[in-house]
Amino acid sequence: MLDNTHRVVVALGGQGSGKTHVGVVKTEGHILDYPGARVLFVAPDMDRLEAGLLTKFSELCPDSLLLEHKISARKFILANGGEIHWRSTDVAGGVRAGEQSFAVFDEAAWSPYSQEKRAYADLQGRLRLHQRTFSCPNEWLWGQPSVEVLEPGVERSFIRVTYRQQLAVTTTPKIGSFTNELLEMPPAGVAIYHLHTEDNLAHLAPGYLDILRDAYQGSLFRQEAMGELVGVESADYPMFDPRAHVMAGPQDFQLVVGGIDWGYRNSLAVVIFGFTSTGVAFGLEEWGGTHIDLDQIVLKTAELAAKYGVRVFFCDQAEPANISYLNRNGVPAVKQAVIQKAYRTAAVASRLQKTPTGTYRFYLHPSMRESIRQLRRAGESAEDPTKLKEVKSGKPMNDYSDAVEYAVTGGERIMGSPFAPPFARGHKRHEAVGVSQGIPFKFVG
Repeated sequence: MLDNTHRVVVALGGQGSGKTHVGVVKTEGHILDYPGARVLFVAPDMDRLEAGLLTKFSELCPDSLLLEHKISARKFILANGGEIHWRSTDVAGGVRAGEQSFAVFDEAAWSPYSQEKRAYADLQGRLRLHQRTFSCPNEWLWGQPSVEVLEPGVERSFIRVTYRQQLAVTTTPKIGSFTNELLEMPPAGVAIYHLHTEDNLAHLAPGYLDILRDAYQGSLFRQEAMGELVGVESADYPMFDPRAHVMAGPQDFQLVVGGIDWGYRNSLAVVIFGFTSTGVAFGLEEWGGTHIDLDQIVLKTAELAAKYGVRVFFCDQAEPANISYLNRNGVPAVKQAVIQKAYRTAAVASRLQKTPTGTYRFYLHPSMRESIRQLRRAGESAEDPTKLKEVKSGKPMNDYSDAVEYAVTGGERIMGSPFAPPFARGHKRHEAVGVSQGIPFKFVG
């Protein structure tokens, strides 16, 4: 509650841990320190807003500070010139109005993925109130550092207030949510504070924790009572762990290759991998997006090839014309080295196992956020309603993970350690000819 230095503070807590209470207390601290503040309360829907932030604020706010409660206008009018508005994320563009100095996003993880992601961006964009000059009752002025008295008066003074901006997120985490995805690798300026239900038992009904324990089993209990970020285990890569497999690699490599998925159903994905002399694969960079034309792809892959010394790009075989176009424009490209998905997956999965020395043979650079995310969720079914990320898009999101597999299996072939047996390599029609450093070569399968 006392953290005023980070732009985003997150109270990550289980049910009954007091996280909404914390958010409201932080709000009151802000509006008292900064007269005339503009605050926005946000929740997934109006029911949760009313039951959470609005009810709690009405209970905790001093009567003398709460001047008026305008339900139809969805705002509180405060005696020191401040205002609190409230919106829900289920209304498109609902949080894109006005300038704020402070905002609370309550139960953020329980908004649908796309709404939650949009709301985070919109709230950050609204936190831009810098200064206000207005007349304020003297009873709310006591030498706050943010306040400059321009014209003192007997009952009211004309003041200038300089505001500090902050977003407070208060939520129980949720598997597959944008919040979980964001907080697993939090960006700069984000501070996370964990609240546990067991620490707040004095304010809860007797036996409440036992009720949660009976209702939620295993990892869900850790999520619902302990407020822990519970990851989604990938069907293809259950052993992939960002804490173990994400790190910056060395600068010099014996071999650097690329992988390209053309995004037939999803978006284009390009990844760059370097292999050390001992065969350890380090992901170096990723690039991609939707609706990217071939000329842009040529320019970017040529840039990456020059930057890292890429010998060849291993590509999705679905677009042979694209592969030919890259080669005609000086970018060495061939079809993927291993046709069958099961063998590509096994090749990458085997590298995720810990070696006898306690290290691994596969790492991704921290900047490769999409590759990291997709390896954690690879193989999820779009028909499974619990997989919100895929239900949102209606299609599996495996473009970057496929590109990773192309690069790793292709690099292994060049390094002289082919993973797949001959029968997994495909047929004669899958041959591709490429050029590497001026030397023609052929890959089969």
